[in-house]
Amino acid sequence: RGAAADERPASEPPPRPMDAPLQHDTLQDALDCITCDPPEGFQFVRAGCAHGQCSECPDLERRACEWDASREMSFVSLGKRQVGEDENGKPIMREMEVQRREKQSVAMQEYEDGLKFLKGHQFDKRMTHACITSRQARIIEGAAGVSISRDYNEKYGDKPLEERMAMHWTSRSTTLEVAVIRGCKDGTPVKHFVYHISDHPEQSYDVTKYNTVNDIKLCEELGLLDEGQTVYEATDKCAGQYISTPALFAMSQTACLTGHAIDRACPASGHGRSDNDAAGGGAKHFLENEQKKGDAGLVDSAAESFAATCGAALEQGFENKAVAHMNSKRSSASIHEKNHVHVYTEAELDEFFKKLPRCPTFKTAKLEGGGFTKDHCYHYLADPRDGLGFIRYRRWACACDVC
Repeated sequence: RGAAADERPASEPPPRPMDAPLQHDTLQDALDCITCDPPEGFQFVRAGCAHGQCSECPDLERRACEWDASREMSFVSLGKRQVGEDENGKPIMREMEVQRREKQSVAMQEYEDGLKFLKGHQFDKRMTHACITSRQARIIEGAAGVSISRDYNEKYGDKPLEERMAMHWTSRSTTLEVAVIRGCKDGTPVKHFVYHISDHPEQSYDVTKYNTVNDIKLCEELGLLDEGQTVYEATDKCAGQYISTPALFAMSQTACLTGHAIDRACPASGHGRSDNDAAGGGAKHFLENEQKKGDAGLVDSAAESFAATCGAALEQGFENKAVAHMNSKRSSASIHEKNHVHVYTEAELDEFFKKLPRCPTFKTAKLEGGGFTKDHCYHYLADPRDGLGFIRYRRWACACDVC
């Protein structure tokens, strides 16, 4: 971005712009210049082309009359810059735009490397989104189990009407994990919001395990999940909750306890979880408005359990309607069948862990083919028929019906 060749003396004839062959109307145009065409009849390019394993993918054109590898140019790139020091004197680094001068060969190689990385990211994002969409379509048709999209929202804090700034730092907050359940009942697609809310601050894979077991029990009670059917999850890539080795072991524990295979897809950040954003954002917006009403509101800030009062308010007053302050995509995603509020305490967690112990701490993932954290896998499957601790995983996303 912002590439510009340095000016030469007026005595020399002006050269043609060196970046002429690199001007693209859209990002996809730029990616198409370094990628083979998709196979005939297919929407996506080959995975090998997207991830730099194809020797036939073209390079960016650099015409001789416009290219001088030794000539310098100035351009803008992302880089880390020191913005201060912490209390221990260590530098605080922030990623920001940096103005640089390099040889054209160096600058253009960085540009091409960036495009190659981006085309792999774009491929995984689109493929995972297509996979989740395909699964949800099969679930709505009644041809599969249930889809559960889950994510932890930022903690919701106690917000009294009058509060001195010094008191704000001691205000209570709640832990909130939102699960959006999609299923099919009697041929009709349904969607439910589940709010797991607690005064206990822990947000970990063990708490996720506890919440997942409750979600699966709820699906069975609602008649959305039959015996032996698969639970299709969509989560982000938070290592502490969803894709670390202990988190995957916790998923295997859950599968063995409930008797349902769990297929977890991890799309790129910000993609495929608008339902969760709508459910969590709408709930917090509603609770904040209730607290602003004071005595007439549903949320009692002075109650012994702040999470319990928030949960009761969500059950009583958070109506099934689009949330006005959201964009159209998230607003439409907030339409749902019913709210289910699950308020839990630390004592209930301890009782649960007596039956299903907390996960052991692993230093590295012992998976065939290498560790998953470096490979950036997108799909994990825990099947109770495989036994405890056995995880199947895919390196790349796949949108076919079989996978």
